[in-house]
Amino acid sequence: MLCYDPLLIIMMNRQTLSLDQRLQCRKTVESVYWQHRIWPTDNTSAKPAFDTIMPDEIMRAKVEDELRKSNALELLWKRELTGAMLQAEIDRIARDTKKPELIQEIWEALVNNPYLVAECFARPLLIDRLTRNWYAFDSRFHSELKAKAEGELASYSIYNLRSMSGDYSEIHYFLDNNNHSLALKKNTNIDRIYVTEEEFKEIESTLEQSGSLQEDEHQFYITRFKNNRTGQIDVEYMVWKKVPFEQWWQEH
Repeated sequence: MLCYDPLLIIMMNRQTLSLDQRLQCRKTVESVYWQHRIWPTDNTSAKPAFDTIMPDEIMRAKVEDELRKSNALELLWKRELTGAMLQAEIDRIARDTKKPELIQEIWEALVNNPYLVAECFARPLLIDRLTRNWYAFDSRFHSELKAKAEGELASYSIYNLRSMSGDYSEIHYFLDNNNHSLALKKNTNIDRIYVTEEEFKEIESTLEQSGSLQEDEHQFYITRFKNNRTGQIDVEYMVWKKVPFEQWWQEH
């Protein structure tokens, strides 16, 4: 697996790809992905050529969207991708990939050019991940929703979650001690979940957070533990979902 020195990438970043050059470079990467994509066996039609499913107008839109995200990182979050960051992304991909032969083929398709690998392979992946991460926890875009959740928690308390405006659910976690019938283990009812002993202990360890407003990349939420008895934990959830990144991005 190839690695590139950050200083080399920094030096080569002084080059600039035109939009058309970037388009062709990205098509090279996407065409390798398409060659490795398995065509469904139940689809009797032949696997279409790459240019059929990814014409220039679609590819150009993808490239322009990537450039918009790059600009957003700089303008909204004051973050500019550096050669060292691109190198770290290349290293991460090389280290974590489950398909090293695919990555090797992509790099060879880019003639093992460090600049092209950084710009046309690593940069789009890194930009997409960073813009999503920065958006997910940016209070400028989620403060109104957070204030609404905090206000409802103050008004109704954790003992009246059903009266709040978010999405309510109740889940019963059962310790799977291997004594349950196969029918119960295959229960598809999402409010009844069997967990391992390790998972059960992890749920128990979050008891101290019960009743406080929590946040992750997708939502604000409150959990309330109704019962914690031997082999069973009953939990209420109230969730206020953030505007998904895709929706926010399209609107901006």
